[in-house]
Amino acid sequence: MNKYLQKYYKGFFFATFWIVLDQWTKHTARTILDQPIDVLPILRLSGVWNPGISFGLFPCHSSLQKIILSLVSIMMIVFLIKEYTNAVSSKQQSRTGLLFIIAGACGNLWDRLIHGHVFDFINVHFRSWDFPVFNLADMLITTGFVLLIIQCVQKPPHQIEPSRTPSLQENQTHRKNN
Repeated sequence: MNKYLQKYYKGFFFATFWIVLDQWTKHTARTILDQPIDVLPILRLSGVWNPGISFGLFPCHSSLQKIILSLVSIMMIVFLIKEYTNAVSSKQQSRTGLLFIIAGACGNLWDRLIHGHVFDFINVHFRSWDFPVFNLADMLITTGFVLLIIQCVQKPPHQIEPSRTPSLQENQTHRKNN
């Protein structure tokens, strides 16, 4: 296998696994959820179509708004993939977090492009309090952000693997030897 591709194939399959699982859970939930199902006293499965982004934020109802949201999602995914390729080459610990965010964003983008909305079905509630309904893709995005925050907190900025710039003395030594 091409050495360039070897670097990225595990990440590609990792993200693809989560995208497929997200789509399968949404399809299964759309198929079986005619009525809400109480799974636990604090957990209900209840299908809703979300016109916005994760957790029902920024609802988009017009076609133009949906197109803009889809384009912004695509740009973010491209940016995150670029960040992932940088993280792979510098061995940063943020790879898993980036892959979770990429997979979640792709899963929700797929719904938006195919159905016009994102299907959410997981409802966490307690007494009169209801958390916004969400799906596996939203959980992936949230988990990815948490992993990135943990990585930032664990490694102060001066310890994050900076690109190595040779010192003036190393440059002068290199010039003398060549």
